[in-house]
Amino acid sequence: MANQMAYFDKERYATEDAVRVGRLHVETDGWEEASLDYLNSGGYTLSPLVSQVAAPTLMIWGENDEILDVQEQVPRFQEELRCPVQLQWIKDSGHVPHLEKPAETAKAIQVFLDSKQ
Repeated sequence: MANQMAYFDKERYATEDAVRVGRLHVETDGWEEASLDYLNSGGYTLSPLVSQVAAPTLMIWGENDEILDVQEQVPRFQEELRCPVQLQWIKDSGHVPHLEKPAETAKAIQVFLDSKQ
């Protein structure tokens, strides 16, 4: 299910190979216990280290992310990051813009880095 949710272009990217790669972690010792601990904790939380980032930061997000609620999580990250933050949306992309739109993602990174020199 997460494999389907991760991609905007599901037909092209939510392949059997993607499922196999996405499930590699389930072969790790202790995975089931860690998964239950995660679910019992209430799920995803931001690390307290996020607020300690001091460098200008590029936050890249797929416009069609179905894994993290963009209406909730984007402002949450922006609030926690106490440094200059530039948000770059990647069109026609889900949770993994670096896989679905690698050229656009790389270009956004390059433009960001060039602006810092």
